Amino acid sequence: MEIQYPLTGRPEEKLTACLKAAGWYEGREVSPEKMKQITEFYASGGITLPEGAKNFIREFHGLAEGWYLNLSAEKYSWRPPDAMFKIFPDSEAEGLDYAARLDREEQPLCVQENLEEMCDLAGEPVVWIGIIGYQYPLKIYMGSTRKLFVMTAWNDADVVGSLSEMMTREFVHHPEWSFVTVRRVYDEPARPISRDKSSVKDLVQKKKEEAGYMDYPYKVGVQVLSESDQNYYDENNMHEFLVAVKEHPWGIKFGQGPLSVNVGIIGYVDLTDGRKDDTKRLMVWDPSPEEQVRGGPNNFPFYGSLFEEKKIYRIRGLLPKTPENKAKGGFKIREIVSADEHDEYLEKLIEDFYKIRIVESEYFGEMRYSEKSHTISGSCNWMGTKISIYLESKPEYVQECLPYLEWLYVDQKRWDKMFRDKVVDDLLYNANDWLENADEPEITGEEFAERIKIECIEMGDDGFFTAWFDDDDIFAGHSVVVYGDVNTGVDQARMEG
Repeated sequence: MEIQYPLTGRPEEKLTACLKAAGWYEGREVSPEKMKQITEFYASGGITLPEGAKNFIREFHGLAEGWYLNLSAEKYSWRPPDAMFKIFPDSEAEGLDYAARLDREEQPLCVQENLEEMCDLAGEPVVWIGIIGYQYPLKIYMGSTRKLFVMTAWNDADVVGSLSEMMTREFVHHPEWSFVTVRRVYDEPARPISRDKSSVKDLVQKKKEEAGYMDYPYKVGVQVLSESDQNYYDENNMHEFLVAVKEHPWGIKFGQGPLSVNVGIIGYVDLTDGRKDDTKRLMVWDPSPEEQVRGGPNNFPFYGSLFEEKKIYRIRGLLPKTPENKAKGGFKIREIVSADEHDEYLEKLIEDFYKIRIVESEYFGEMRYSEKSHTISGSCNWMGTKISIYLESKPEYVQECLPYLEWLYVDQKRWDKMFRDKVVDDLLYNANDWLENADEPEITGEEFAERIKIECIEMGDDGFFTAWFDDDDIFAGHSVVVYGDVNTGVDQARMEG
């Protein structure tokens, strides 16, 4: 049975309406008995839930897993929901242990590798706790704080400050959404638990065979160029390349135009003229109707399986006509000749791209840098509390940018007071409003400043920073966030998440 709920107001208000439609409410917590079951579910895989992950699960586990945006579930009974909100253990894995849940993934051998990458990104142990998002849901990892470490369907990693920050982007991009339909239980039939330990390569090949595709060479997408592509690409100048792929393909559509598929590469070797290039660029193609057929547990299109990250492919494609467009990059793919190629130059590019580099700081010791996320992570002692620190910078610019973060650190007593004073100035009225609604006594500015607990600081390479605080349940578990610039001071404080 479907239930439709109206969506009005700002993007944040629309998201809140969706969450409430799915069963969320301010102050929501699962029962202690349910939380014990969830903890045991993770323990079955040898995993202890960090505090931040526990708090998130306690608030959001058990919401409706399938959402339709501007769609009637009854009218479109043939299609899965647009958005997923699956917090483990989900409806497909009730009664299964954590290890069995991972076995249900199409690429089980990637799970441990992805987890290690996310731990490196976070600078602390994190746990994969669910899958959330619109159309192409994100894998959600959490550690000791409220930050979300997310991985896309194409294995791109990112850090997001809050659930609200992550999900309101879609409502900004889709102002036309005026209602949401929820199904209380995600109704895609549960798949049998696979114990197949074959390699990722075998699993992808098996999927291709099941979809009726031949092995390589494989003609990619629609082979007829559109009029605009005929003006842009040189159809009489087909080249053969070796390409180092950094992500799974993803679709993009501009307005009412046709769907285009992009896949990012780390570099290439042009086998036709011998050129080598380490520029990060895109390969594109127009997917055929067959390639757009969706399937699998996350309802992804088939074109998403044609390339995998960290692999070298031999492809045939068209170059742009003009030198300036060639410099900007981009190939129009016509054919995948083969996969699992080897090339010393490209293998070194892949190794460097995914390598976790150590950056030394006089104040923070060893910090970790991932080129994939362009983030340097570490930790420090801030006013007696160990917090996470993040610097968005490339290694070659670290010596210019790291002093921004160190300036905050060495003068932390003054900055900490500025943070808390701004929180009191901007949020005390709201804090007491929330406390009144929860039948709790009013607090003073001094009490408010004492209760919030700093968790992490993010710094951009331009000196702009974000400081994240735990709200001590004053805002029912939402984060308190302070924004500012090391050169001009603190700008504002907001309640988010």
